[in-house]
Amino acid sequence: MNSPPVALSRTVGSREAKARLAELLTWVERGHGEITITRHSRPVARLVPVDHSVFRRIRALRARLALAPGETAHDLINAGRRI
Repeated sequence: MNSPPVALSRTVGSREAKARLAELLTWVERGHGEITITRHSRPVARLVPVDHSVFRRIRALRARLALAPGETAHDLINAGRRI
């Protein structure tokens, strides 16, 4: 039985992240895991893979809204309408 691959987590300092950003992005993009970026040994940010399903759900919801030309979901919320 094959178990799913284990995603790793790496921690790098902010200077190293700046110097090796392209390499770190590639590492995350290829599904190797996520990266925590620290400043003075304290975590300040994480690089994580994008969850594309979120964007699909947002597009599907947007398609269901009946918006006038130039109107946004934000306009509906400000007007007190539920979306």
